[in-house]
Order: sequence, then C-alpha cells, then structure tokens
Amino acid sequence: MPGFPPTWWRETAGRLLSLAPAPACIACDPDPAGIAIALKAAELWRERGLTWQPWKMSSTDLVSLRVRKPLTEGDRLQLATLQQESALPAPLADLLEWMLKLGEKGEQEGYL
Repeated sequence: MPGFPPTWWRETAGRLLSLAPAPACIACDPDPAGIAIALKAAELWRERGLTWQPWKMSSTDLVSLRVRKPLTEGDRLQLATLQQESALPAPLADLLEWMLKLGEKGEQEGYL
C-alpha cells in the first residue's frame, strides 16, 4: 500500500472486493503508523464481512529485525489512541503492547 490508503486505492480495492470477495493479509510497517494504516485498509474487508489478518506485523516479527528505532513521543501518543480501537486483532494488540513496553518500532524493509 502507498502509505495510508488514498481514496483511489480504497475505491479500486472496494470494487475488486465487490466483484471477487476474498480474505486479506495486510502488511505494513511494525510501527504505530503501520497499525493505523492496516486498520484503515482493513475497513474495506470489515464493511463487507470479510476476514483479514495482519501479515509480518507481530511482536515476533519486530523482534527479528536487526535494526529497530526508538519510539518518539508522537508514536507513544498514537499507540495510546490505538489502544482504544475495538477492532484491533490480537497480533496487532500484542505488537502495540510490545512497542510500548520496550520502546521500539521497525520498518518492513528490515525483512528483506
């Protein structure tokens, strides 16, 4: 995904899902913004009653990265807001708690 899903992406993906409903694996950075982006993209699946799951966004995936970055104050504020999210899947809740506890985040590029 090109960062937060823009309107054109949401409209296109929504049309495709209407024509060919399918579950999704959504991969974003294992960081606060990545969680927010995954939840925004997943709205398309939730609106249609389709299943989705995060991919490569667990605390285990984050720990496996050779390079991690410290959380910023803005990251901590975003995580506090995300903790209130009712549609937070267990892997993302675990990732969120791990980031808060250890104060680190990562980027997908570290998996490559």
